[in-house]
Amino acid sequence: LSEHGKTLMIDLDSQNSLTSYFVEEIEQFQDKTILQALLESVPIEDTIMQISDKLSLIPADIELCRLATALTELPEMQLDSILEPIRGKYDFIVIDCPPNLNLETRQALAISNIIITPTLLEKWSIRSLAIVTDHIESKNKRLQKLTNTNFEGHYILPTMKEKNRSIQIQVLDDLTDTQPHILEGIHKRTDVQKLAYLGSDAPITGTDTYKEYSRVLEVVLKLESV
Repeated sequence: LSEHGKTLMIDLDSQNSLTSYFVEEIEQFQDKTILQALLESVPIEDTIMQISDKLSLIPADIELCRLATALTELPEMQLDSILEPIRGKYDFIVIDCPPNLNLETRQALAISNIIITPTLLEKWSIRSLAIVTDHIESKNKRLQKLTNTNFEGHYILPTMKEKNRSIQIQVLDDLTDTQPHILEGIHKRTDVQKLAYLGSDAPITGTDTYKEYSRVLEVVLKLESV
């Protein structure tokens, strides 16, 4: 994405997989995470880590899990508030959320122009997706009015696809009946597992997974430019 413009990534998941991919040592961002920014104990500008010329990261750690009990006044509006000083400095802001509708996710959805929801092609994942979709189409609309967000689209991204697996084909067909915007999806491959373990040290450019994600990105950018 940073090839298309200046990009800021925000890790809003206490599992901090995004942060772990780019940063090896926690000392590199100790007490300068998205949690400290949300609690306004440090300016958000001080939490930004420069990854490359056009790519930056606001990291997270496991302490983010205490956010819900720490924020009391208008908690779902806090992310919108702290991003105000830096929002205009980037062409894209990408927020990595946990796989649930906790406070972190709701804050991110409230300010997102584009929402991409990854999902496994399994029964319980599809049921969970229906809950997320209902939130986006109901309560999130009211929150986006408060944040003055121009919502452009919600896309479903099937992941861990397996070729010729009949049950996945059936689930995808059923999903198509209820979700209007389904992306091509990402297949299950060992290079994804390598990335999760080795982080940015693992070669990614040129892998099949990289190519699939690149095609998904191009589709979304093309649809949103229309």
